[in-house]
Amino acid sequence: MALNKVLIIKHGSLGDIFMSLDSINSVCSHFGENVYFCTTASGKKVLMDLGFNFKYIVDFRSKNPLVFIYTIYKIIKEDFDYIVDLQNSSRTCFYITVLNFFRKSIISSTCSSASHKYTPPPHGTHHVSQGLKEQLKIINIKIIKFSNNIKINENNNKNCSVLIVPGSSIRGKYKRWPIECFNELIKDFLKINFNCYIIGGDEDLDISSKILKHPQVHNLIGSSPWKKVIELALNADIAISNDTSNMHLISSLGCPTIAIMKKGPLVVSNAPSNNQSFCFTNSDISKIKPNEVFKKVLKIVG
Repeated sequence: MALNKVLIIKHGSLGDIFMSLDSINSVCSHFGENVYFCTTASGKKVLMDLGFNFKYIVDFRSKNPLVFIYTIYKIIKEDFDYIVDLQNSSRTCFYITVLNFFRKSIISSTCSSASHKYTPPPHGTHHVSQGLKEQLKIINIKIIKFSNNIKINENNNKNCSVLIVPGSSIRGKYKRWPIECFNELIKDFLKINFNCYIIGGDEDLDISSKILKHPQVHNLIGSSPWKKVIELALNADIAISNDTSNMHLISSLGCPTIAIMKKGPLVVSNAPSNNQSFCFTNSDISKIKPNEVFKKVLKIVG
C-alpha cells in the first residue's frame, strides 16, 4: 500500500514557523516520510537548518497572478492525499478553494471549504501554537513536541548561564527594550556568577558594540545561527528576550523564557509557549525595570 502523500502549508515570519514547530513535527510523526512543505525561501532554509527532511514547494507569495497560479499548479500536480494548512490565511484559503475543483484531497484548515474545518477563537484570545494543536486534534493527530527530536550533547554552558536576545528584526525595532536595560540586567547576572550568552543576527550589529564587556559575557551577535541558538537554549538556565523569532524558537525548546513585550493582543497570541515562562508588558517597554525582571529570574531559576 502506498504511503499517504501529505502537504503542510506554512509561511509567514520565522517567528510564526517557530511557533508551529510542535504541530509540524506532529504531522511528520503521524504520516511518516512522504511529506511535502509549502513555504517561503527563508522558511525552507530555516526548516532545513532545523533538520526537517521535506520535499519543498517554494511559495514566493507574489502579487503577480502568474506566480500565484504557478504555485497552485505545483500543488495540484503533486496530487496530495492530505493537505494540512497551518497558515490559515486568505491566500491559503484561496489555494484550497481552487484545489477542491481539481483534487479530492483531505484538507485541514480554517477555510470554509476544507474537509475538516477548524474554527479558531477570536484573535488575541489564544496562543498561536495552541490553536494549531487544537486544529490537529480534529484530524486525530497526536501532538509530539519538536524538542523531543533534538539531540545535542550538554556542554559547559549548562552551569549558571543565561541566553539574552537584545535585538529584533529591522521592522521590529520598536519592540526593543533599551540596551541600557539589558546591560543593567547583565550586571545582575554577573553578580551571581552567571555566564551571559548574547545572541542575534546581522540586523542587530548596530547594538553589538553597546553590549557590556566582561569575560563572562559572550557576545555572539552576528555569529549565532539557528543550530547554535538551539544548543545554547538546551543548556541555558533561562532566557531573556525581546519579542523576536529567536524568542519563539528558544521557548519552544522548553527553556524558561522571560519576554519583554509591548502591551496588546499579541501578548496572548505570541507569548513564550512553555509553562516556565513569563511576560513583562507595558505600552512603553522602556518603563519595564531591570531589577523587576531580575527578581522574576530568581524566582524561576531558584
